[in-house]
Amino acid sequence: MFMIRAAAEYLTDWCIRVGNKNGDRDIIAYGLECRITDIAQTAALVIMALLMGRPVQVLLFCLCFTSLKQSMGGYHAPNHFLCISGFTALAAGGSLLPDLIPPDMFLPVVACCVLLTLGTSLVVKPKAHQNHPKSEYAGRKSRKRAVCIAIVQAVSLVGLSILLPHQSQFWLAGAFGGSAAALTLIISKCGGRGRT
Repeated sequence: MFMIRAAAEYLTDWCIRVGNKNGDRDIIAYGLECRITDIAQTAALVIMALLMGRPVQVLLFCLCFTSLKQSMGGYHAPNHFLCISGFTALAAGGSLLPDLIPPDMFLPVVACCVLLTLGTSLVVKPKAHQNHPKSEYAGRKSRKRAVCIAIVQAVSLVGLSILLPHQSQFWLAGAFGGSAAALTLIISKCGGRGRT
């Protein structure tokens, strides 16, 4: 998105003028661009969740998705607009999908989702982005972290679905978030853009 890059460039110039005269301009601009994208994405998610009346489902989807994606990597959108709009659409879909599933199928679907997530984290090696290569040690560390997160999510989501079955649409949205993160890793391994 041109606006994000322009805002980052303006703020970079301001930072350098105000006091960070020794800083590397490209690094400052990239960091600001990432932060602006994060703010725009968060704003889009909050607005979408409130308009849909599903803040809990969107929050659980995002927590499960981002916690795994940080460790597993996966598909990386080629620009900020696709990143923001794609993830917002994914979160909207993940929070709406529980409406399509009969209540007596919530627990089996949660179980299938967490098995997909856990299986992916165990079998598929995290993919590093070409701009951020990982050492062998860092790759093993990311994989262990992804497996631990997947186990915690599996136990939590299945356990909560059993203990609080009347709120299973929430746990199902979280399970869809974890599965979506796993699917982005699988897509990146099949030729998509990788990311750490």
